[in-house]
Parts: sequence; C-alpha cells; structure tokens
Amino acid sequence: MPQDTSAGRDPGPNEAVISQYIEPSIRSALPHYLPLCIFPLILVGAIHGGWWLLPALVFMGVAGPLDRALGPDGRSMNPSSTPERRLLWHNLPVWSWAFLWPPTLIFGMWQILVAGRFAIWEDVLLAIILTMEAQAVFVVGHELIHRRSTWERRIGEFLLSSASYPQYATEHVYIHHAKVGTPHDVGSAPKGESFWRYFPREVASNLTNSWKMAAERLARRRLPLWHYSNPFWRYVLAVAFWYRLVFWMGGIWAVPVFVFLGLCCVFSMKISNYLQHYGLRRVRLPNGRWERVMPHHSWSADWKFSNWMFFNMQRHADHHAMASRHYPLLQVHGPDESPELPGTYADMMNIVLRPKRWFEKMDPLVDQWRKHFHLRSMTGAPMTARLPPRGPTPSRR
Repeated sequence: MPQDTSAGRDPGPNEAVISQYIEPSIRSALPHYLPLCIFPLILVGAIHGGWWLLPALVFMGVAGPLDRALGPDGRSMNPSSTPERRLLWHNLPVWSWAFLWPPTLIFGMWQILVAGRFAIWEDVLLAIILTMEAQAVFVVGHELIHRRSTWERRIGEFLLSSASYPQYATEHVYIHHAKVGTPHDVGSAPKGESFWRYFPREVASNLTNSWKMAAERLARRRLPLWHYSNPFWRYVLAVAFWYRLVFWMGGIWAVPVFVFLGLCCVFSMKISNYLQHYGLRRVRLPNGRWERVMPHHSWSADWKFSNWMFFNMQRHADHHAMASRHYPLLQVHGPDESPELPGTYADMMNIVLRPKRWFEKMDPLVDQWRKHFHLRSMTGAPMTARLPPRGPTPSRR
C-alpha cells in the first residue's frame, strides 16, 4: 500500500495529498508511456494526409483540459529506498521516445520536401505537427543530459541538435543549475522582467556562456580550446547532420524554414524556463556565497496528466534541489517548501506572452514568497510556515 506522508497537516487550496509513496512497477510506469502514442498518429497523418492529420493535433492539445479533469497527482517514489536499477520500466518510455523521434522527424520531412504527395495546406499542417512534437525534445533531452551514463547524455545532445540547440546541454547543466536564482543566471528572470525582454537575452547568453564554460573546463584540465573533448565538436557535427539532411531533401530554401521551426521549439522551451524561476532569488550569505539551492527557489506544479505526458517536468523544484534524480524519483513539495504556480502549465503559458496580465498574476505571489521564504533564508529560520492564501485559484474542474 502507498505510504501517506502527509499525516498531521491539512492540504492547501492548491495542494494534493503530499505525498503517497508508490513502488516502481510496470503499473506505476504505464501512464508515462502515453507520450509514445503520438508516434503512430504522426505516422498515419504523414502517410495519408488530409483529415488523418487532425488526431495528432488533438492529442497534443488535451493536456490542459485533462489536467483540470484529473486534478493533482500527489504520488512519488521514495528516493532513499528506490535504487535506479529498479526504474527500468520507467526508463523505457524515455529511451523509446528518444529513439523514435529522429526517424519520425526524418520521415515527416521526407513527405513534405521530397515525396510531394500533399497539398500546400497539408504540408504546412504536418510541419506544424512536427514542430509541436519537437518541443518534447527539451523534455526528453533535458532528462537524458542529466543522466550518469555517457550514452544517454550523447543521445540527449543529439535530440537537442534536431532543434538546433545542443549547447543547452552545457549551459543548462554547468551554468543554469549552478547559478539558478542569482543575477548571474540569465535563465532566472527577475521580478518585473517581461518574457519579451527575457527571451532574446536568454538565447544569446545560452550560446556565448556555454562556449565560455566549455573553454574554462578545458583550461582547468590544461587542454587547448580545440581539443577533441570540447563538446562543441559534437554539437557542430550533430547540427550539421540535420542541416545537411534538410538541404539534401529540400534545397537551400528549406534551411531557413528549418531554422525558424527550431526557433519555435526554443521559444516554447524558454517560456517554461521563464515561468519556472520568475522572480525567485537565492540569498547571498555573509561569506559572499549564495545559499544552497532549495525547492523554494523554483515554481512547482503537480498536475497528473502533465506529469504523465512530460515525465514529471512540473516537479522542477525538486529537480533543482537534486538534479541527479531520474524523473520518477522527483518529489512533490507542498507550499510550505516550494511556491506553487497558480494554475496549470497551459494556464501560465496563456498569460506569459501578455506582460501586464503576467505581472498582475505573479508579482503579488513573488512578494509573498519573499516575505515567507526569502526573509527566512536571511535569518536562518526553518522553512515551516505556510504561504498565506493567494486569492482566487483556478478551479480544478
């Protein structure tokens, strides 16, 4: 039976019962195979076109409504008693997605650029479907670049290269995780910075800072910049593979289109990154160092269907507190440990692009966070007090 660890506390207005421990098994892993359902839908649409393209579009648009219907999750595994070797059934959907995506993308591009079987509107719709699914590259790729095994990290890099963004593997692991919640991390948007100001700075700094980090790591090993172990050799070769393929299939005109579609994927990923850290800051200690990264330095959510579809991506607070954890081991944190987003990811993404609405929604919550977390960090008091009521919360039904 699951162990309920929430005894003695009342769940908040936006909180599941935290947390029911579950055991790793085929049954507990089965919901995480849902993301694989998109591949036969894309395949059928890419073969037949027409109305057969609609099921894939519908499937990729149900997360928001089904989050509302199914409500919060509240279940996790006990990381202290669950070794990684018991996570085979949970790893299989991640590995399967990683191996299925490249041939699916190549076949879809072939149908658009080479086969010439469809009308223009069908080609456009298929390109949109491929671009929407390509956004999951940053979910699966992100999971894999944090793994200990080299082969998983390399596959993660190759997936990211299909969106023209493999340098994310260096920047995210060695810069974002180390400097999150500080002014030195461009990926942690300060309070009052709109997404439209954040996005270009983040994209530019991701490339330049990842290059600087790679150079610094080589220098510490007393190796030259152009040493074969510089990860940018792998990044360039992987990106060159995709662009050479696109050029071979569609000629020079297809290359800028591929660039634009990759940028659309990056745009979506940066929206997630923006809302996961907006306004949250770590305290600088008297010794000049920044306080340790804790769950209260990231916004969390725990909607059931999105956990299934996106491999627990919403449990971002625990990911930053313990970056080496595989996705099924990520923990649920209540509002006394981590601030909660006031809605689903779909809700938040709908207002991120409207700065006035975003600031009206989030800035009061950031102020509450500073009062109940930031000040405690400076005084050294334990993180036990709750956030006050946050006003109307979107209904779960």
